[in-house]
Amino acid sequence: MLTEDGSGALRGTDSSYGIGSINFSTGTVSLTLGALPDVGSQILFAWAPAVTAPKLSLIPNLASEASLVGKTYARLDIGVAIKPNTLAITWNDGAARSAFDNGAGGLTGYATGTVDYATGVVLLVPTSVPAVNTTISVAITEATRASASVTSLTDMGANWQAGAPSNIRPGAFSASMPVSIPSAIYDTSAIGTAQTRFSIYDDGAGAVKMAHLSGTVTIGSINYTTGVLSISKSITGIPVNLPKYKKTTIVPPYALSSAGGAPSFSGETFEYVGMEVANVTVTVFASGANPLNIEVTNTTDIGAQSYNFPLTELRINGSPSRFHIGSNVYVTSNDSTDVILNPASTTGVGTVAGQILNRTSVSTTSTTGNGITAISQWPTGASPTLSYVSGNGAPPLSGASTTLTVDCAMFRTAVAPLRNGSFSVAGTWPDGATFTATSDSNGNIATGSAAGATTAGSFGVFGKVDYEPGVVQLRFGRRVPDAWAGTEPNVIDLSYLEIPGVKYVQSQGVQADTLRYNASAYTYLPLDADILGIDPVRLPSDGRVPIFKPGDFAVLGHSAEVGPITVSNGQTVNCGRVRLSRVRIIDANGQVINTGYSANLEAGLVTFSSVTGYAQPIKIEHRIEDMMLVRDAQISGDISFTRPVTHDYPLGSYISSALVAGDLVARVSTLFDQATWTNVWSETVIGSPATGTYNDVLSPIEVTNVGALTERWAIRFTNTTAFEVIGEHVGVIATGNTSSDLSPINPATGQPYFTLRAIGWGSGWSTNNVLRFNTVGCQFPVWVVRTVQQGPETVINDQFTLLVRGDVDRP
Repeated sequence: MLTEDGSGALRGTDSSYGIGSINFSTGTVSLTLGALPDVGSQILFAWAPAVTAPKLSLIPNLASEASLVGKTYARLDIGVAIKPNTLAITWNDGAARSAFDNGAGGLTGYATGTVDYATGVVLLVPTSVPAVNTTISVAITEATRASASVTSLTDMGANWQAGAPSNIRPGAFSASMPVSIPSAIYDTSAIGTAQTRFSIYDDGAGAVKMAHLSGTVTIGSINYTTGVLSISKSITGIPVNLPKYKKTTIVPPYALSSAGGAPSFSGETFEYVGMEVANVTVTVFASGANPLNIEVTNTTDIGAQSYNFPLTELRINGSPSRFHIGSNVYVTSNDSTDVILNPASTTGVGTVAGQILNRTSVSTTSTTGNGITAISQWPTGASPTLSYVSGNGAPPLSGASTTLTVDCAMFRTAVAPLRNGSFSVAGTWPDGATFTATSDSNGNIATGSAAGATTAGSFGVFGKVDYEPGVVQLRFGRRVPDAWAGTEPNVIDLSYLEIPGVKYVQSQGVQADTLRYNASAYTYLPLDADILGIDPVRLPSDGRVPIFKPGDFAVLGHSAEVGPITVSNGQTVNCGRVRLSRVRIIDANGQVINTGYSANLEAGLVTFSSVTGYAQPIKIEHRIEDMMLVRDAQISGDISFTRPVTHDYPLGSYISSALVAGDLVARVSTLFDQATWTNVWSETVIGSPATGTYNDVLSPIEVTNVGALTERWAIRFTNTTAFEVIGEHVGVIATGNTSSDLSPINPATGQPYFTLRAIGWGSGWSTNNVLRFNTVGCQFPVWVVRTVQQGPETVINDQFTLLVRGDVDRP
């Protein structure tokens, strides 16, 4: 396994596993594996998509607070009410810098940011970030303030009406307003509801405005003298950041790990794909546990005040898992509490440079302190804008405790290879119903009923198990008619799994934490070498060895049939192919016929001369072949040869390995005589030589390729001229005498085993003398070992064929 270490590098626990890298911007992965994968191997990927948008609860509270999204800022908590247009901020980062409030809650000058006049909280975003511990000086005119919490609003038809403190100075009113908005987007539709707060304020002319992501909108009015507030019950077309879900089809060998999960609604599976800005309707709450919290600055000015703040911390709205500030790289630790600066690419170790301030509640006036990343180290003079921001998505729609559902799973079992038919998976549907499914002997899983012409089947599990590597692909849902493809949601094409009877399936999520599997693996136990006849230590663990390698011979061949047909004497049948390698006639009983016909292999013609006794109809099996030298054999199964093939080979052709015997010729070896036959088949004289001898120079012992076989022979004399012929394995096969030629017949071929000419015998032979010689036949010894793995019977009969090919020297 190779994992990404936070720097984009892919590494394993050992360098021999391979290395790689990932480009976070493009999603491109580059891999160099430690070894060439076996044929049929699959590379599995799992990842979480990056999210660069703020969380739903961190929607800006003031009109200008949108400038804080994706930026670092300093929080200056003055703690007193600020009179508008009196705030001045100064600091020195090598040059004198200053910023001022604009009277409407924003900052101008060498910074942007927000000012909450009622609470005295300033969020400062310098144009360039000053050094750590830079002193920031603040000068203001302090004002008194008043607050009110309105728990019940008066229904005025299209508006709600509430009472605020009276005698409000224009531009001094602000409030935190409880609202409901959609929870998420499915495709293009908003779904669900969520509670949050929006900030509202007056514009100094009696209009009440609401801040949102891209600006402000007027939602009501306020009477500065009486404090009567009127706001709309519903505001349409407000842009907000929402988590988006949609159907996603995942094609093997890749597998997605969805950040934020995939909640289920109305029997449909939603998969998280990121955050998206959508224009939605905002509904204002009338009363209840979420009051309208109002803050106003009094008309009384207290006077000028000055404050100093040492810059020891910068903040970020939200808690991304990875981001850059200038050249510094920051990542969140595994427990999501510490922020690590510049983690090492090999070990992940870096310097702790901040922490995550976890959100505990929704602030009444500001997002500050809720879901905030606070860092203590940063490069001087860097841009405050974050780069390379990534992080996990939002939690499921109805809260962190919502059941996480997934509609697919792809993984490798902990052990492999698996025993056929031994894999099973179990889990729980979103409604609490449980399920189990088991693979068949071919690795297919298909539960649930089949679809009708216009109706869907019942929900089930569909998948494929590759038993050798233990790779499993699972999809959950129900079979649907073909017509549903492209018209109904979440319909995917599972044809690539090649499961009989399964094509289109409508996805359905299952509870991810309930999925579990069971499988049985097996190992090979080598047999005792004495039983096997081969030392198993030299064999692979699975007993399989390569049958093709460069320099070997291989035979490419294809067999076809003509028939069944009924033939008659004199009939010629054209096989439709030329330059055949062989022809076989097979009768109606499946027996091979060897007589009554002749074959012109070059022309591909078979002529029948005598069909008497044939069990008709018969079939003519004809074969074409090319024997070639292997140039290269790849692990992918590709084989190349040193010359082109000479036939067109259709689908169904086979490649076979060939055992090459070389040139073969019958011969005689080890000729000698001895005085007494001891019944021992020795290769040298036992005792003394005989007085007589055989002159093999004048008359060599003659053998032919057809008749000779590999055997040791003894010609034992029964008197001075007569003898018997004894073979070590064939026994006594003939008698003869020195005055006649000897040619004992091989009954298998009808040709002599050998020929001894009478002219070769000399005189001096006596009883029990023996002439010893060996013959070597024109044969190649082959040890045929066929191994059948232990297990239950799978076929009624099983057979194989050995084909001997022969070439002869001819012009």
